[in-house]
Amino acid sequence: MKKWIIIGTGILLIVLWQAIDIYSTVQADRQDGLNRYMQLIPESAVVQETFRYHGEKRFMVFNLEIEDSVYAYFYVSEDGDTYTLNHDELVLTSSEAMEKVRQEFSELTVIHRITPAISGQDFTWEIVAQDSGEDYQYLYYSMTDGEFQKRFTLSN
Repeated sequence: MKKWIIIGTGILLIVLWQAIDIYSTVQADRQDGLNRYMQLIPESAVVQETFRYHGEKRFMVFNLEIEDSVYAYFYVSEDGDTYTLNHDELVLTSSEAMEKVRQEFSELTVIHRITPAISGQDFTWEIVAQDSGEDYQYLYYSMTDGEFQKRFTLSN
């Protein structure tokens, strides 16, 4: 009986050690990845917000203050490609996009988030919402012309 307790305790310690090791490795990789993206940001810019977008490629999107009261979205792809959209070029702001969703898609009961995204070469807003059937809706509006782009539904 004593032998089984010792063996069980040993196995439990090994499993616990592996779980901690995996968690530590994932967290280190996550921070290293963010640091790699941050190196591509212009030096004089100040990061206001950071977003993650997984579309055709993985992107980190930074809301930057480039100069005094001059803001831009700075997109960095997993390949290191960068794209910039100044806020004064926005035809559709995030609050306007949210209002459009409320007007055009009345069946949506909850809007979970709105984040900057990119579709092909078009800067978009990704709006994640839920309808009364508890399905998740992903809606995309162009930031540069305000037009509806596409919609995806995830059903339970």
